[in-house]
Amino acid sequence: MRAIDRIFFTPDAVLVVTAFESANEVNMKNYLLKPHKRLKISCGNYWIIQQSKSQESVLENLWKFIKDKYFVCLHLKYSENMLISSFTGDSEDIS
Repeated sequence: MRAIDRIFFTPDAVLVVTAFESANEVNMKNYLLKPHKRLKISCGNYWIIQQSKSQESVLENLWKFIKDKYFVCLHLKYSENMLISSFTGDSEDIS
């Protein structure tokens, strides 16, 4: 199974998403380069998205975050076995 399939198309996939309005490219750059300031830059706008039973993919819940002038960041974690993976729903650090 490909990494993209494991992240977006498995029933237990959990996406941690940050979205905030940003017409300023400096905020977007700082968000990516300064993890210790992410909560302040995003004004605490973090969401945990899961797939419902009637959906094929967790991506169906992501579309409401796609807006004009919005910065959307999907938080993934490094995995030695799979390179990248989604969160499992337990209390893990999202930084």
